[in-house]
Order: sequence, then structure tokens, then C-alpha cells
Amino acid sequence: MWYWALIPEEMALGVLSVLLPLYVLKLNGSLIDVGMVVAVAGFSSIPASILWGYISDKTRRCRIFIAQSLIFLALAFFFVARAESLYELLALSVMLGIFRSAPPSVAGILIAESGPAEEWDRDATMYRFTLRIGEVAGLVVATFLVVNFGYKGLLNLGSVLLLASFALSIILVQDPPFMVERKFFRLERAVGFVQRASFVVCCGDRLTPSIIKKFISRGASPLLFGFGVLTFSFATQIVFTPLPVFFSQNVGMPATIVFLVFLVNSLGALFGYLFAEGWIENRGDESAVQVSSFFRALLFPSLMLGIYLPYAASLVASAMVLALIGAFWAVFTVSSSVLCMKIIPEGKMGFYTALIELGSATGMIMGGIISMVHGFQMLFLISGVIFAAAFVLFRFHQ
Repeated sequence: MWYWALIPEEMALGVLSVLLPLYVLKLNGSLIDVGMVVAVAGFSSIPASILWGYISDKTRRCRIFIAQSLIFLALAFFFVARAESLYELLALSVMLGIFRSAPPSVAGILIAESGPAEEWDRDATMYRFTLRIGEVAGLVVATFLVVNFGYKGLLNLGSVLLLASFALSIILVQDPPFMVERKFFRLERAVGFVQRASFVVCCGDRLTPSIIKKFISRGASPLLFGFGVLTFSFATQIVFTPLPVFFSQNVGMPATIVFLVFLVNSLGALFGYLFAEGWIENRGDESAVQVSSFFRALLFPSLMLGIYLPYAASLVASAMVLALIGAFWAVFTVSSSVLCMKIIPEGKMGFYTALIELGSATGMIMGGIISMVHGFQMLFLISGVIFAAAFVLFRFHQ
């Protein structure tokens, strides 16, 4: 399994996702600075995602792009650990964004071209599940070592993990010999549309309008799907970017407990991956992205309970909500990545990652601004409304 090579990378990135906002505060930054530093990485990854996906598709090479990105990520972690100002951290965030985006952009191609379309759900689930194991392991390590190692020690450890991931990628990642599976899938879909249209022409007088519409539907709309992915990512990051700061400053959790709460979120995602494939097989990819958006619209506003409850109750409630948020994130990532393989043409696979990064980067900036100007209660409510908008876009993209 080629994606086992990325487990150490996910351990490092899992630690960084929680550590970076806290590291900005340590450098005397504000919530807006937190959003800016994280967003710079996100915006940098947008053109990089498109480029990685395009070059990999056109050259039919995947291993070289994954391997080289891991080397540069290791260097970025090394220098971040030695950053002494927000300006240095901003510059290094560009490097983090560019090279962090390579593995996800190339992974979709590897999954799609490694087996028939009937196996995409299973392969995408296993890929996401394996990466989440790495993230969970990284958060477990950080939870126990942050007190003794400190932030810089954890970043140095992340650099070593990325070098290990580089070595594994050279061994485990193999370039697909042919890139034809997505072409076959689209050919089958086009033939199926012609067959259905022919049936409607012959027997249309005996069919109801709703059945005719269903028969001649050409499938999902890439435009509405893309806007849905962007909106979903935006709603996620306006909360998750400043969330470590919320737990640390507003709820009063020490760094060890903050890592522990985010560990519960990742464990919830692991559980979600266990039933994601079965859900998608029974109800379809479209249903899965809709349900994920709907329940996250309810769950994210529930995070404000952490402000009003006593500390112990707040800790338990926050962990439970984050576990459910993680579970529905797992369902969304698998179903949306499979839909991406089905509806996005060759040479443009990087656009899916770019849309996620665009929504995420914009959310990272706005999350810091909204939380600082209007408070976290308003931030959680706004996130719920935006998830509801994502639900509507996914509902009508078919």
C-alpha cells in the first residue's frame, strides 16, 4: 500500500495543525496573526495544487513529486523551529503551503489509476483512514511530549518524521503504468447517457416527466460541486484555525489538554472512516456529502457550550462534539474525493485540492478576524450557517 509511506508525514502535519496557532501566540502574535500565518500557507498551496496535479497527470509520474515535496517539507519544519519573528514564520508558511499540497494532489491520480472505478470508494477510504492513523499517532506523541520537548522540539521531531516519510515513499510509491481508468469511466457514463436518451425517445410517451428527467440526467455539476467543496472548507477553517486559541484562552485548557481534545477529533474521524465506505455504497456519494454538511451545520454552533459550562463539563462536551465533527469529516472527504475522480477531467485533478485550499485559506483569515472582532460565539454561529449553504449547493449539484 503506497500510502503507508505518508503516515510519518501525517504525524508531522497533525502536530503542526494544532501547534502553529499556539506558536504564533508564543511569538506575541494576535488571533489575526494566527489567521494570517496559516492562511499564507493555504493561499500558497492553491496554484501549487493545480500545478502538481497537472504535471503529474501529463508526465504520468507521481513518486518523484511526492518524494521531493517531503524533503522540502522537512526543511521547512527545521527552519520553522528556529523562527524568531512572525515575518520569518510568514515566509516559511509559503514553503509549507507549496510542498504540503503535492501529496494530496497526486494521491487522487494514484487512487483513480490503480484500480477500476468500482474500487475507488474502498481505496479512497483506506487512503484517508491510513492518513488519519498517522495524524492520531502524531497527536498522541505531541500530547505526551509537548511539556518536555516544547514547541521547537516537536517541530524538530516533525522534520525527522518527514525524512522517514521521504525514504518510505521512494520504496512504496510506484508510478501507474497506464492512466486510462478515468477515461474508461467517462466513456461508460457517456455511453450510458446515449442509451437512456434513446430509451426516452422510443418510449417517452409512456414515462412521467420526473422519470424522463432522471433518465437523461448527465450527472453531477462540476461547478456547483466545486462551490460546495469551497464553502465546506471555508466553514471548517474559520473555526478550526483559531480553535486551539479558544480552548487555551477562553476555556482555560493547558497545551497538553488542547492536544488531547484534538486527538479525540481525529479518533472520531477514524471511526467515521470505518462506516464511510458502507454508507457510500448504500446511499451514494451525493447523499454522503449532503449529510456531512447538514450535521456539521448543527455541530459547529454547539462548540459555544465550552464557554458556558464548568471546566470539566466543557472538556467533555467539547471532546464529544469534536469526535462527531471528525466522523462526518471522514464521510465527506471520502465521498467528495470519489466524486472528484468521477467528474473532474484528466489534467485538472489538482483543482479539487486547490478549491479546498482556497476555501480553507480564506476561512483561516476570516476566522481570526471574526473571533477577534465579534467573539467566538458569533464565529460558531456563522460557521453553522455556511455549512447549511454548503448543504444546499450539494443538494442541487446533481
